[in-house]
Amino acid sequence: MPRDLVVLWLFLLTAASLPGQDISGHVRDSLGEGVPFASVVATNCQGEQVLTFITTDEYGFYRLTIITDCDSILLTARCLGYRPTNLWISARSLPLVQDFVLIANGMALREVVVRDKASPVVIRSDTTEYNTASFSDSTEFSVEDLLRKLPGVRISEQGLVTYNGKIVERMLIEGDDLFSQNYALATRNIRADVISKVQVVDRFQENPLLRGIQESDRLVMNLKIKLDRKRSLSGSALGGLGYGEEWKGRAHTNLFSLSRKDKLYVIGNANNSGENEIGEVEGLSQGDILDPNRQSLQNNPLRVRSVWQAPMPVSVGLPAAYSQSNSSGLLFVGQVLPISPYFKTKISAWLGREQVRQTLDYFTRYQLDSGRLEISENRVLRLDRSIHNLQIETEYYASNKKHSLRSFVKITGRKQRSDLRLLRSQTGSGDSPIEQLTEDSPFDGYGSLEYTFKTGKSTVFQLVNKNAWYRNHAFLRPQYARYSLFFGLDSTFTQLEQTALQREGESVVTGRWLAHRYGVQWLAEAGADWHWARLDSKMQMEDAHGEMWAPTNGAYRNAIRLAAPRYFIHISATRTWGPLLLRAHWNQDYLPTRLTTSGLTRSASLRWTVAPRLDLRYTAGDKSVFTGFYGFRQERPDFIDLHPGLLFTDYQSVVRGLPDLAFIPTHQAGLNYIFNDRRRQFSWNVGGRLQSADNKFGDSYQVNPYWSVLEKFRPVRTHLYAMNGSIHHFFSKINVRLELGAGLTALQETARINSDQLRDLYRRQYTFHFGSGTAFNTWVNVICSSRLAYSIVRQSDAAAAAPLQAAIWFSTAQILVRPSKKFDFKLYLHRIAHSGALPSQDSYAADCTGQLHLRRWHSDLGLTAFNLLGSRSFGQSVTDSFFQHTTRVIAVQRFFLVSWNRQF
Repeated sequence: MPRDLVVLWLFLLTAASLPGQDISGHVRDSLGEGVPFASVVATNCQGEQVLTFITTDEYGFYRLTIITDCDSILLTARCLGYRPTNLWISARSLPLVQDFVLIANGMALREVVVRDKASPVVIRSDTTEYNTASFSDSTEFSVEDLLRKLPGVRISEQGLVTYNGKIVERMLIEGDDLFSQNYALATRNIRADVISKVQVVDRFQENPLLRGIQESDRLVMNLKIKLDRKRSLSGSALGGLGYGEEWKGRAHTNLFSLSRKDKLYVIGNANNSGENEIGEVEGLSQGDILDPNRQSLQNNPLRVRSVWQAPMPVSVGLPAAYSQSNSSGLLFVGQVLPISPYFKTKISAWLGREQVRQTLDYFTRYQLDSGRLEISENRVLRLDRSIHNLQIETEYYASNKKHSLRSFVKITGRKQRSDLRLLRSQTGSGDSPIEQLTEDSPFDGYGSLEYTFKTGKSTVFQLVNKNAWYRNHAFLRPQYARYSLFFGLDSTFTQLEQTALQREGESVVTGRWLAHRYGVQWLAEAGADWHWARLDSKMQMEDAHGEMWAPTNGAYRNAIRLAAPRYFIHISATRTWGPLLLRAHWNQDYLPTRLTTSGLTRSASLRWTVAPRLDLRYTAGDKSVFTGFYGFRQERPDFIDLHPGLLFTDYQSVVRGLPDLAFIPTHQAGLNYIFNDRRRQFSWNVGGRLQSADNKFGDSYQVNPYWSVLEKFRPVRTHLYAMNGSIHHFFSKINVRLELGAGLTALQETARINSDQLRDLYRRQYTFHFGSGTAFNTWVNVICSSRLAYSIVRQSDAAAAAPLQAAIWFSTAQILVRPSKKFDFKLYLHRIAHSGALPSQDSYAADCTGQLHLRRWHSDLGLTAFNLLGSRSFGQSVTDSFFQHTTRVIAVQRFFLVSWNRQF
């Protein structure tokens, strides 16, 4: 065993054997007001070694956990502008509550002169503050561009931000949360040059009454605005006009007002150059992504998937502007209204629309037991969709700091219409033209209320109520010549019409008790969760003369009812021994699920489920953190998983029979280690996880509108193993940042792959990513990033084809040339390469932008050129059905655009 590992285990055993005791209290001034940011330091009996220290919060509260074998401890409280206070404490009296009173020293600072530049990184307790001037090189337009240059920060394609592998749940603006989980609106639209500092706040507590009582693992970011931009109205506006295959235009505005007590934000985007604007409010709108435990007040407990499978545009891996032709727009308005010192209201609303036109060629080769099925399609898709949202949040905190009342209301509506035209060729048949019209209009509402009562210094009671409702009315009208043969009708009956109405609702009432006693943080909650779902659909046929025909029996109708109440008890205990934290969870649920369809009713064979979980965190100093967890849960199948056969008939229940309403047992475990030297801007992390699930409710079947009955891939048993790690470092002396990462994922699935025979499917995927960038104050700067994914897929039976191997390489280069302060030129290069057993693909794109900075009027004049070069073919191995798939994009973007940007 390595020497360092032996030392670590000895330290863990020693720390666990010593008793940890808490000292808490307040630091106040002579008037009795709390002193924020005061330091409280505990030293040993000789007064030489610091045992622990902490900084008081905004109310002057502190809490220390001390591990020592000394008989007495020296406590010191100090703050700038006050005289320090020392106090000896006997170790026998621990734990105890000790308050301090600091006396002002009466000394004033006449003048402070700062002669050196600000530090790039400032650390205060759980907050890490980055000075953006130390990381900006003028190549960034939005806040997202700026965040990518901070050590340890990664951003997904959907805009999800992670810091050292941990998800950032919220993006605050000057301490206020206006964008909720849709913070991509802020990061992708607010200009980077208005941000002075980026604060990363770990262990964030949304409700101040729970501080010091409930342990928090939440991570948020707070954006600080430059002082000169905190005017009555500040922001930027951009407009552009150009021509390619048609006239192109782009408009952007970002306005905010921070001069008064209230805050106002307005963001608007519109273009027809291929950028997807409404995707910024859709990718992160699902609360379960950021809050899997559904504890947040804004998190909707109803997790809904639509039964409707509408066609969606296809991307070849490059940015949307290079793979599809579209136009979109979005308008967001938000305001924070502090009605009184104790009451605040936040209102935000947005609406957006997108229109897509896309032409694609498909070629699919299915590997079936009976032979090989080849299908080719030419697809023309027109998509028109819109979204509108309104949400209101209120917060009330009583002056005695014992009561709080918070509420949240959200209403969202969407509408989508798609026109699809296909020319399809299939093995053993001729060409078949198909036309399809799809419309759906989902609408959902959500409201929650939380009352908090602080019954003591370390005890809190909460009452939470959440109510959600979802409705979707969908309409499908495909035209296909073979419909008449199936239904035994005249050949003129080629038009099918089907409607579906899906409704779901959920209500949750929870009573929660939280306490911090004897060094243990307790959480006990109990409540009821009522979930119901309904699906009604029917179909009819129409001929060329408008004559309608509908089946007389109920075989082609769906009438499904799901009743899934849940009664639960949850107990959690968190204990801290110095740097070691141990948390144990226990969930006990009673789930009398019942599903009714086609006159048949099934009830769940298992009603009582448990979900234990154990979490471990060891903090070695202020740089190293070791975390681990193990959890077991029994998930209830989703409503859509229970009934995927929507079109034409109740296919699954009539032909295949109802699935077993058994729950899916899942084991999960993981280990992670993070080293983060925030002052030297060097961090690395490594971790691994495993997951094992056993699906006991059967396979999934699908009937598509072109009358192809497919048995969809669904794993019966799944085993997943993964390891990943990354390293980040910023070389401040030469202004270069470096990022390296690697990962391994091994997946074993047992499933029926387009047959009745169970097979094992093995998949291994290796990923590597590299990123580097310069921040020189010279005339040229370069930022590069690359990602390589290599996968191997094979089946267990010897008769199967050889393993499928594929490698995909994504790379992006950003080059800035600035010969003078008044002019700069940016070149973006994107490339995606795919090679292996499947058809290879090598596509690349270029985005060129030149800007003339008219600093006298705070304006920029720019010229942008979009162009797609290289091959347009795309090869992909899809393990869902184990088939080979090739796509070719026909419509691409080539245009020039002149823009004018104005800042004020």
